[in-house]
Amino acid sequence: MNWITFTKRIIAIVLLVFILGAYFLVPAFQTSTGDGSITPFKDSSAQNKDWKKCSAFWGMLSSEGKEKYDMYTMIGSPTMLRNIDQPEKTLYVSMGVEKEYKTAEVESLKDFYNRGGKIIVADNHDLANSFSQDFEVNYYGQTFWDANYTYNVSFPIVRATVFGSADATDTYGLVLNKPTGLWYRPNASGISVLAAGSKESYVDRNNNGFIDIYDAQGRIPIIVQYKKEPASGIIIFMSSSGMFMDDQIDKGGGPNGTAWQFNNNKQFLKDLIENKLLPTGGKIIIDESRHEQNKYLKPIYGSLEAITILTSNPREMGLLLAGMVMILIMVVFRAKDKEDWLHKYDISSIKRRVDLPDSRREIRDRMKSVVMRKLRMIHSLTNEELQAMTQTQLASMVKDHDINELLLNDQREFSNEELQAMNDKLRKWER
Repeated sequence: MNWITFTKRIIAIVLLVFILGAYFLVPAFQTSTGDGSITPFKDSSAQNKDWKKCSAFWGMLSSEGKEKYDMYTMIGSPTMLRNIDQPEKTLYVSMGVEKEYKTAEVESLKDFYNRGGKIIVADNHDLANSFSQDFEVNYYGQTFWDANYTYNVSFPIVRATVFGSADATDTYGLVLNKPTGLWYRPNASGISVLAAGSKESYVDRNNNGFIDIYDAQGRIPIIVQYKKEPASGIIIFMSSSGMFMDDQIDKGGGPNGTAWQFNNNKQFLKDLIENKLLPTGGKIIIDESRHEQNKYLKPIYGSLEAITILTSNPREMGLLLAGMVMILIMVVFRAKDKEDWLHKYDISSIKRRVDLPDSRREIRDRMKSVVMRKLRMIHSLTNEELQAMTQTQLASMVKDHDINELLLNDQREFSNEELQAMNDKLRKWER
């Protein structure tokens, strides 16, 4: 192995270690942004955050529903919705949005909706605007307040409906947890309000703690539905994700003795899905890719998201394949064939020597070579200078009869005993 090849291998190893270190070790020095997002799965190592999970919502649709729902979670990217075969029988649910939607993801969700897909997006802030703005709906982002609340002002109560009718059996009392509000352009087509605050409700736009002219006031929309074309799907925008959480899903309802006494958060979500979104059953996909993960899982989830986006969009997939083909072509043309390491033994290639070597003559020649090298070293001569000397000059430099006989008389034949004695003399010879 030459020095250049060895250096290239060292550089490759260093780069590999650096990449692996950046991928797995760097997160250990970062601060985690994941805070136990709304997910169906509880974490035994963080039981203090179980109240934020939505396992009850998951269980309700898995076992209590009147129809059979196949439950899934998504950890890559919503772009995979492009591959759904029956979008009209599929519900995409995103709760507690903590990451904005990328352009490719918005386009995939729009395609899913246009093909009949059902969507629920619940966000307490304004990160979902990256998707909702394409449907003329905006999340304020600041906190919603109302004169009607329970426990404390952070838990406002709003009335909701599934079908928008005035029938008392279609009224629900929802208890929210620090929601925000929704805004849509007046007279926008395809939008209907399913839940709104009272006349005293407002959104504190400037976060100064009291109502003023800069705030949005009066019957702030909390849940709106978007459906523009008969053949398209349905999108439900919710400005609160709290009603999905285990700690809150059983809260709400109407006053005792009313027709809607038990129409609470859970009943509203159940009726919304069973009676409007998926009345004949289907798939429910809960998107966990919108959540910020802890510092160790974040690189892995980020890689899955990138791979899903690249492989779900035909344009990105085409560019990726084209790039891989170009790299492969460069490698094929630049790569050199390895030398054939296989030793082929061909007995027909063996040629017999004409004369066998005389071992004593070989020994004599080697001793002669030793004498020449020693002369060159003793007198600090170059090879050219030594070869240019005459026999007389060489003999005067050696000053030993036997060694001169070895060096200058090529016709002399030495016996084994003489060669042995010469060898001993050469060991002791200095000048």
